[in-house]
Amino acid sequence: MEARSSLGAFLAGAGLGALGMYFLDPDSARRRQALVRDQLVHAVHEARDAARVAQRDVANRVRGLVAETRSWVTPDDASDAVVAERIRAIFGQWVSHPRAIRVEVTDGVATLEGPVLAAEADGLRRAVRHVRGVRDLVDRLEVHEDAAGIPALQGGVPRTGPRSELLQARPSPAARLLMAAAGLAANGTALRLGAERGR
Repeated sequence: MEARSSLGAFLAGAGLGALGMYFLDPDSARRRQALVRDQLVHAVHEARDAARVAQRDVANRVRGLVAETRSWVTPDDASDAVVAERIRAIFGQWVSHPRAIRVEVTDGVATLEGPVLAAEADGLRRAVRHVRGVRDLVDRLEVHEDAAGIPALQGGVPRTGPRSELLQARPSPAARLLMAAAGLAANGTALRLGAERGR
């Protein structure tokens, strides 16, 4: 038992000695200190750049939200062709086979045709009704419970609507900032709870 504690004390002493030599060695101390200082400066610059990018992203999103809100309260005189393009633009969020759906717009009345999976049909209809410029919807969709025997419905990835930014492979700077803030808050809470338990 004594030999084991002596060995432990020896190893601890050797480790502290090596650490002291690493940082206090007069020949290389300046170089190491400069290296640590450069790394800290680089980290500060990167954090500042990331904060600037996130700030721009948030500002752009706010401007976009204001513009979208303004567009909903002003009359929409977009042509039928523009409304049809708006509808096509959302297909990929709601159906796994967007090319199978055809859309035609006449005087603001959108007509949908083509095969669609039953699990995706209701979401698609709701989304199209909410597209700006759509006054009414004519539903001629061919709804199928599954893709068996329907060539246009083979393959594809099931869709249920726009994917949350937090779940995307490359979230936006604003989403990354939000996740970082949430992580810091969670760590702070865990540290506080640990300190309270330790009392």
